[in-house]
Amino acid sequence: MAIKAPGAVRALGDWLAIKETWGDHLPGHPADLWAWLLDQPTARLLDLLAFVTAANLNAVKAMHDQSQGRLEQVENIATALGLDMRAYWTRDAAFLSRMTKSGIADVLSEAGCTPDAVRAVEKASKAEAVAEAEKLLSETDWLPGLLRTSGREVPGSAVTEG
Repeated sequence: MAIKAPGAVRALGDWLAIKETWGDHLPGHPADLWAWLLDQPTARLLDLLAFVTAANLNAVKAMHDQSQGRLEQVENIATALGLDMRAYWTRDAAFLSRMTKSGIADVLSEAGCTPDAVRAVEKASKAEAVAEAEKLLSETDWLPGLLRTSGREVPGSAVTEG
């Protein structure tokens, strides 16, 4: 599925900027690459290695995915780097509107919202539920399970107001 507005996705925007920067630094002709690499300081080579590694990681978990080892390696890298998707992903209406009200209620419960707040969202219309959930989640640091690294399992701070 293609992203309709890549500029609206912070992580993708950052990635494209890094990719463009490397495109500006690397020689334009493949035959010139080896000589260019030999002239680079170690720090720049390590940055390039990190970029190439990141470009080739596949952390997508498909429904019938049997590649647990691949996912474990990605998790290890994310944990080692201290990756925190809270810097890139937001709990907003675009995400919530794709969920059922029951799913939204589950998210709110997991995020530590009060049972009264969860019940109010379940009783509201879909549009009101999405708006209220967006407001409630903005007060937490909750992330979907697939975006959490092992060192960041706790969903976030509880919301005490309904």
